[in-house]
Amino acid sequence: SSDLDPDSVGARFYIRQPISVAWMSNDVMAVDSNNQTSNQVATDGSDVGWLGSRFLGMLRLDGGKAKVALVKRYSDADDLGTVALGSKKTEPLSLGFDSGPIDRLLTDSTGLVRVLQTIETAKDADASRVATWYRGGESDKWRKVIDQSITDDLIEPVFVSPEPDRLVVQARNGGDRLAMWNYDVEKKAFVDVAAAHPSEDIVAAVAETGTRDFKRVSTEGLKPQTVWFDSRMASLQASIDAALPGHLNELQGTAGTQMLVTTSSDVDPGKYLLLDTQKMTLKEIASARPDIDAAHMRPMQLLHYPSFDGLSIPAYLTLPGRPAKPAPLIVLIHGG
Repeated sequence: SSDLDPDSVGARFYIRQPISVAWMSNDVMAVDSNNQTSNQVATDGSDVGWLGSRFLGMLRLDGGKAKVALVKRYSDADDLGTVALGSKKTEPLSLGFDSGPIDRLLTDSTGLVRVLQTIETAKDADASRVATWYRGGESDKWRKVIDQSITDDLIEPVFVSPEPDRLVVQARNGGDRLAMWNYDVEKKAFVDVAAAHPSEDIVAAVAETGTRDFKRVSTEGLKPQTVWFDSRMASLQASIDAALPGHLNELQGTAGTQMLVTTSSDVDPGKYLLLDTQKMTLKEIASARPDIDAAHMRPMQLLHYPSFDGLSIPAYLTLPGRPAKPAPLIVLIHGG
């Protein structure tokens, strides 16, 4: 619901707002909020239970029999835990790792945590170090397979390949565009390119469960795009884009007939919608900023202009609403 309760932290008062939504099951979603809390929410909008401070993904325990949520229990501690579906109780989880605070992690297609990433800063270091740790199985020891300075062109693990000792990673690998690469953790070397675009960065990819085949990839140019390799999903994406023109629309599916649609635009900070793929209906679940009226926002134009040396510079242009006289131009330089 967009009608969320106000919260306060110390002297700071704000409205609790959702910042991410993800499926836990066919009927329950995990909603992370800006006050560092996460909740289980049913598709009818009812609150099912607390999840800690952040939802990290779904795991399978007890040889795959138990499906539980992996969560960060407290916002100020490196404390992982699990929550059974429908339960309000978190159980501590140990991954047998003691080499620093965990910044992010990846599971394989069975739900086993196989990749960890840490960020550490030594007292005498000029920059933090980003390390990627890998294990082949639950009984294997964690080993560091990538070690970089945070100022390097980072190699970011995206998902665990079904092939032994292989990851799909996001990296430039000497080029000027981010692409997806197959990476050998044993040799600590790139194998080959998995997905690339001639002029834009590829910033996200999702694999078919248990395969190295991509289900979709996402690019990040002036206007981000999602490319589906699944014909049914490509058709659904086209239908949603037609129903919500001018928006960036991302689909998250379940095994059932419902999909989560995250939609945003230059005048809309974002909404979470529930798509019934049988009835082809959309229902709003939550709004990122319900206080923003899209009708009062100024749209952005996409354009390119030439620099003094002939290069083409991409830009967004937002014009003021009917100024009485010529208005100054404010230039925000991208700092990436």
